[in-house]
Amino acid sequence: MEKPERAAERFGEALEPTGEERQVYLDRACQGQPTLRSRVESLLEEHDHLEGFLGESPFRASTGPGESAPSGSRTAATRSGSAEPLVTPGSQLGPYRIEARLGEGGMGQIFRATDTRLGRPVAIKICNQEFMDRFEQERRSIAAINHPRVCTFELASESTLIQEQRERWCMKKNRAYWATALAVAMAAGCVCRARAETPAEGSAGWQATLHETLPLLGHRNWILVVDSAYPLQNSPGIETIETGASEAEVLRDVLEAVDHSIHVRPVVYMDAELPFVPEQDAPGVSQARSELTGILGKRPVTRLLHEQLLQKVEDVSKSYKVLILKTNETVPYTSVFVQLNCRYWSDEAEARLRVAMQQAGGRSH
Repeated sequence: MEKPERAAERFGEALEPTGEERQVYLDRACQGQPTLRSRVESLLEEHDHLEGFLGESPFRASTGPGESAPSGSRTAATRSGSAEPLVTPGSQLGPYRIEARLGEGGMGQIFRATDTRLGRPVAIKICNQEFMDRFEQERRSIAAINHPRVCTFELASESTLIQEQRERWCMKKNRAYWATALAVAMAAGCVCRARAETPAEGSAGWQATLHETLPLLGHRNWILVVDSAYPLQNSPGIETIETGASEAEVLRDVLEAVDHSIHVRPVVYMDAELPFVPEQDAPGVSQARSELTGILGKRPVTRLLHEQLLQKVEDVSKSYKVLILKTNETVPYTSVFVQLNCRYWSDEAEARLRVAMQQAGGRSH
């Protein structure tokens, strides 16, 4: 799974071009990364249909200090259904000093401000009264993300959201900044739904761990996608993560990530017992076998007894990293053991190298 901020960056950059130019950009920016492209295209489609503050309207130019707003538009002076005083540059909103208005839309207005307690820049969103339910949902969704590259949020009042302002995101284009905010908010909503559907601890982060760890792995490392009864091994080289996801989902993600890497290729092992497990003893085994066959396709599979594979993993983990992704699968002997090998150096090339070295050694005596 691609990181939310990576999809957010691509999404923000893809907002400017349109039509064929956008497709050309996506072809270049997401080359060899179908999962990333799918997420960016989903964000673009969502953006095109959104209404209100996070739709097209927030990107129109706002009026500056001393300028009058167009007739009929909402101004920074009022909130729908409210008789509160103006929020203008130089005014104070609690501990926040208003510096300038960044933009406005059908859902509300955005202001740049300073938190006078900490001396930090913030962005303040003031929501129109009729959008309070949507505002609260947005606040909860974004608050679900805890990451050093994602802004923090706090609620000043029921209709005011205070956002830490990261200057590196918005030094040149407010449009790109709010595009990033939109993408992160969408990602947060997805995370919230995933947590509600899959309460297992750690389920929100297994894809991130996989994609962060894979570039560090090389030949002799292993990635295991295992059923729920796979034993917890305590060798120092083993990291076990409870995904809370189906075995099929995790296996697809692992194989896709490895297939698109530039440095490693998968060598697949499976339990020799699986073809002999009867349906009457393990309901669902026939479907599991069929699903695994479909996912693995024409990949060569080496079958060893389960105990042999456990011992192989134990031996490898004494010197090399083994990442174990535990799934919610409840059919026995369905675990898939993926040994990583060098993508740019084949087994045949290695064999020829050893023969050449042996022959050269014999001639040297």
